[in-house]
Amino acid sequence: MAQSMQVEGKWSGSTFPTGLIATAEDGISTLRTIAQGAKFDFDIMHVPQGPAGRAVLGTTDGWAMFKGSKAKPEAWEFLKFISGADYCVIQAEESNQVPVRKSVLANWQKIVREKLPKLQSVNLGS
Repeated sequence: MAQSMQVEGKWSGSTFPTGLIATAEDGISTLRTIAQGAKFDFDIMHVPQGPAGRAVLGTTDGWAMFKGSKAKPEAWEFLKFISGADYCVIQAEESNQVPVRKSVLANWQKIVREKLPKLQSVNLGS
């Protein structure tokens, strides 16, 4: 639950790692900040599913090509690369982002756990 100073805007940034709040809703992009700063064990979970289902959007990048591109063959090659498993691994290593390819998900878990040891016992599954 948010604390009064947080509601009043007197705290900036993530207060979860400080132990000043017990729960936080955030995206995977803050995983490194939380894992490096948390002074306690924590876990992550999906937004609960309600009567209308689960209404959240993923934040992993989506890619598109301008239909009027003058370099379509080259653009397609680039799109195939940034949508491929090799790039997903690079993205996980550099930014901890969840891969867009399900085939890389287990590798992502291994990568982020090696980089952020605090995640050893954190549920990183779906």
